Amino acid sequence: ISSVYFPLIAQVLPAWKNEMQRWAKTPKVVQYVFLITGSGRPRNRNLKALCDSTENLSRVLKFFIETFYPDIHVVLVDSGIGVFQYDLNVDFVQHTLLPKIEEIRRPMAQSVGEEWRSLLQLTVALTEGSPARMAALSAALRTYKPAYVHMWQLKTYWHEQRLLESDLKFQSFETMETNPLVPVEKLDGPTKLLVAEMVKYKTKFEAARFNKDNELSTFWLRKTKKPVLSILLVQRSDEESPSFFRGMNVEVSMPTGSLCSERNVIGTALASDQAYRRIDFRMIAVLSMTLDLPGTPRSGKDSKALSRKRAGSQDSLPAGESIGLNPISPCGACNEWLKKIAEVNPDFKILTFPDTSCSEVFIKEVNSL
Repeated sequence: ISSVYFPLIAQVLPAWKNEMQRWAKTPKVVQYVFLITGSGRPRNRNLKALCDSTENLSRVLKFFIETFYPDIHVVLVDSGIGVFQYDLNVDFVQHTLLPKIEEIRRPMAQSVGEEWRSLLQLTVALTEGSPARMAALSAALRTYKPAYVHMWQLKTYWHEQRLLESDLKFQSFETMETNPLVPVEKLDGPTKLLVAEMVKYKTKFEAARFNKDNELSTFWLRKTKKPVLSILLVQRSDEESPSFFRGMNVEVSMPTGSLCSERNVIGTALASDQAYRRIDFRMIAVLSMTLDLPGTPRSGKDSKALSRKRAGSQDSLPAGESIGLNPISPCGACNEWLKKIAEVNPDFKILTFPDTSCSEVFIKEVNSL
């Protein structure tokens, strides 16, 4: 306890609090720590399950945290017996842990509406726990796109009586999804061409965005004022070079609703050549932009700000670039369209970006969405 758990808490908590403060960009951050406990089933049937439980330890840790960090709300959640059984962990997470998180989320959603996503950030501490427990937690919390703090050397203090900052690693949700950022210079030829086309398209959009005669904010994007650009790379097997098509979301307020960027670009490609087959669609790149003019202050309220910040801090972005909603995922309807293409074309990939500089990319197969 004194050589592992207390040093672990003493190292993880201040680092996590600093990360949250940088993410929120405001001193008014309400912070919760969930201490999740449980026990296995003792082999010795003469022993009570409580003898193998971490529940009592959590009470000591709660006292420790509240003493040194009185601004943190500590929530104890015990699963009882079954910490090593996956089905019992799933039941615990779904019926005990998630409802407690939802108790925090619910008033936020009622107060600020859809903005709750930009105000709620979960971080999972990869410090210890059974494989079944960690797998159930990761699967259940996936919809929140949590960041992760990984304490990969648990016993440094035990052996060396010191705390090392290098033992602690923060990871973005995207990285933990085994989908790391790839620098443009490391991309293969076709993918690099696709990114270059996106940069050209972005530059053209910026020129139009800054033209006061456009109707982007007053008509075409008047609902959300959140432009999304897409580029589709198409190449038949007998063609030496690919073709590129551009798309953009359109939000005209009509009963038919909006047209997303991804579906727009697919329609554009097919309108140009009706002989295209789904197998010819190789990759699609999607980039979120803003309608802000240069010099407009950037908001710190960003639904994925922490995980994106791990890839590149907003503060270190080149002048004129922004994070926007990047990396942006397809909506439900677009996801269905893309997966219909991927049914016969499993290599069909989607590229997204951490920010509008387009210097790095996330690459995923559509079937993994």
